[in-house]
Amino acid sequence: MYGLLYYGPFFFQSIKAFSPLNTGISLLPVTLTVTSAGIICGRLVTRFNNYRWAICVGWFIASIGAGLFLIWPHNDSAGGWVVTYLIIGSGQGAVLNAQNFATQAMCKQGDESAAAAMYAFIRQFGMALGVGIGATIFQNIMTLKLKWLGLPVEIAKESESYIEILHALPAGEFKHNVLEAYRFGFTGLFAFYLGVSVVALVISLLFIKNVDLVREIESEHRLEERRWDKPRN
Repeated sequence: MYGLLYYGPFFFQSIKAFSPLNTGISLLPVTLTVTSAGIICGRLVTRFNNYRWAICVGWFIASIGAGLFLIWPHNDSAGGWVVTYLIIGSGQGAVLNAQNFATQAMCKQGDESAAAAMYAFIRQFGMALGVGIGATIFQNIMTLKLKWLGLPVEIAKESESYIEILHALPAGEFKHNVLEAYRFGFTGLFAFYLGVSVVALVISLLFIKNVDLVREIESEHRLEERRWDKPRN
């Protein structure tokens, strides 16, 4: 999710020549749906005492959204990326919230706080890992395309800082070929994220078991009973 959230704006600024402001606005569909899906998922999970379906359905929807990213390099219309962001946001929002339930439900009694903290840490670690690996994949695939076209491979190594230079280039074969190299790199990158989503879906279907969410929490922390006493006249 974080990799797609990072490289989506990169796509807008490089291929579509969006300004930073327009790039931020373009993220509204995914930010709104991630939040909404998380709220709805949390309500349904507590209502039906089952988080497994939310994780599986969430990864299925997220895989569809990740697959739609592969259309971007070939068709970057506004309708296409808005629909993609709405779908990926819905799937990832459900997964993020449902996995929080699962982490605390499957841990040992008394380890709920540690489980929640570990889940938060793993999410942040995954963000760094997803973005970092994505950068390597994008640069390597873009470098391959640049070699095929006989262009300097240094463009791939400086692909983010090169955006300003790219849009200042006059229209012509050189600029067209550089943009093609960017598109080729994004195609390989989005294919990688699709593969990760599909693997996560398969793992969720095969290995995640549902645990009853209704259980007594063993904790030394208690509210003082006198605070809940009704006032006496």
